[in-house]
Amino acid sequence: MRKRWLLFSYSILILSIGFVNNAFAQTPPDTRTGCLMRGTGATFYLVDEVTGRRVEITGPDLDKLTEGNTQSQITATGTIANVNGRQVYRATDVKQTRVICAPIAYNPDAQRSEIGRIRVGVRAGFALDPELVVVGGQAQLGPVFKELWFRPTVEYEFGQISQIVNFNADAIYFLPSSGVGQRGHANVYVGGGLGFNIQRDNFTGLPSQATSSVDITNWSTDFGLNLIVGVQKNNGMFGELRATAFMQPTIRVYVGYVFH
Repeated sequence: MRKRWLLFSYSILILSIGFVNNAFAQTPPDTRTGCLMRGTGATFYLVDEVTGRRVEITGPDLDKLTEGNTQSQITATGTIANVNGRQVYRATDVKQTRVICAPIAYNPDAQRSEIGRIRVGVRAGFALDPELVVVGGQAQLGPVFKELWFRPTVEYEFGQISQIVNFNADAIYFLPSSGVGQRGHANVYVGGGLGFNIQRDNFTGLPSQATSSVDITNWSTDFGLNLIVGVQKNNGMFGELRATAFMQPTIRVYVGYVFH
């Protein structure tokens, strides 16, 4: 009788311990507000509009709220679960609070993934004052701080008279955006830096003159200050306008591509 009583007591104790452990192991639900964005395939992300930190989210009506690659500010209630080594926010209730999202700050997760990487790119365009054709390459390093990147470029510019090799050490800053991370979204950036020219001017006379009558070649170097504004899409395509003081050309317009 005593053995049966002890066995019964131990069973109750073990069941009680298991119930308590399960109760403490369960993560209490929490409520989060952020920007709902569609990822690749059937993946969705909830992005904190203050820090830019994002987490994968599952739940009801997510596909409807992001129909047509739109974005919505939502308030969701759910719990964090570990799925195949990644954190997933499993929402049980999702409510739309705004049809658009507020501007989003930098994304620490994306920032960490870029540290130590160098993105190279190509660019081409035209320059004014003087009128030249521009081709070149660039590197994108960083982020140096939040969304501040270091971007050196080298370009070859040529026209009827002038030929220029141009070096630039610029920094660019991606402005917070309400659509960052979405497919096809355009990220606006501004920046500035220093430029250096090695210029060769070669004048061989007017078209009506004999080419042997005039032959003037002049070499020069200049330093300048750059101001930059541009738009870069998530697929790597970009367009850019650069204005330069104290150095020619004064205006350059580019289109280019950053390799991923």
